[in-house]
Amino acid sequence: MKVLFLNAGNETGGGMVHILQMLQSLQQKGEGTFVLAVLEEGLLRERAEALGIETVCFSEMRFPFLHELQFYIEQGNFTHIHTHGPRANVLIAFLRRRLRSEFEWVTTVHSNPLVDFAHKGLRGKLLSKLHISALKKADKMITVCEAFQPVLKRTGVKKPLMTTIRNGAQFTTKMDEEAIVNDKRRALGLADEHIVFVQIARLEAVKAHEKGLYAFRNIVDKFPFARLLFVGAGPLEGELKQLTEKLNLEDYVTFLGERDDVADLLKLSHVSLLTSISEGFPYVLLESAQAKKPVIATDVGDVRHLVHQDSVGWLVEAGSEIGVVEAMEAAIVSKRDGRLEKKGEALYEHAKKKFSVKTQTKKLLEVYREKI
Repeated sequence: MKVLFLNAGNETGGGMVHILQMLQSLQQKGEGTFVLAVLEEGLLRERAEALGIETVCFSEMRFPFLHELQFYIEQGNFTHIHTHGPRANVLIAFLRRRLRSEFEWVTTVHSNPLVDFAHKGLRGKLLSKLHISALKKADKMITVCEAFQPVLKRTGVKKPLMTTIRNGAQFTTKMDEEAIVNDKRRALGLADEHIVFVQIARLEAVKAHEKGLYAFRNIVDKFPFARLLFVGAGPLEGELKQLTEKLNLEDYVTFLGERDDVADLLKLSHVSLLTSISEGFPYVLLESAQAKKPVIATDVGDVRHLVHQDSVGWLVEAGSEIGVVEAMEAAIVSKRDGRLEKKGEALYEHAKKKFSVKTQTKKLLEVYREKI
């Protein structure tokens, strides 16, 4: 078995972590050769190489990149090409008719293809149509969220093999020392009496950060010791900072931008927040489980498979400001009562049992081997 993973290369969030963890785990299994190809330089390639993953870049900025990629695939004798993301899907759909080599095309759908380009207007509609057309040409399809399957089928994407493999995580990672975390807490101006909510997500419309801000405005009126951290960057950063000022939350909300110390930021926080209006199975919630932090998350995609009961966190209706307010208030009360840490422990145990990388890797190998 020889598999080429193909991705745009600009992943920085859960998609990047998913690809890296799967490649590393597949290598460790020792049941084949696994290579990563990217279309642009970036953090994904940098981290893959640091992990010892064979990586090659076919930069779209270089004119003959299509010819180079085609030649590489034809000479590589790959049994499978596994694409991740719209650009990779469209590219392989275009090249496949020109390739002389035989391979099985597997694609993983990480997000709702009808939402991916919704913010781009008419251009977005054209991109969405192009992507869905490409998806129809794949041999096998994996979704990270079961809820995506009926969406895809309604668009005409039907496969002899369409299965769900939700994101997984390592639950043996050693967290940084408490002293380091405390230093970071002080550096952020956080005191012992503060209860800290953290939202780790790109600053994009689909993440609905504004719902968290409006909800938090109600929280600080009653609980002035509450604090909210936003971790991530994106096109809405200026707009969200303006809204923070408008709501007089500058002393309570901190924008931290892109960070490479997410594990520490989760550990110094008390509750992980996700207000998205659309998700698959977000990796950030698994990171919260790793850190043993309970979550407040909207009931989208397959989130309810992780936040499966009240003992691990709070599931709220997407777009519901009052739902977020009530969940935040309940979290603060739980911290006062000493029950918040128990929720975090319960989330960790549930995620460790159901969503380990080892389990997901086994399922992926089964997909590769299954005959269609």
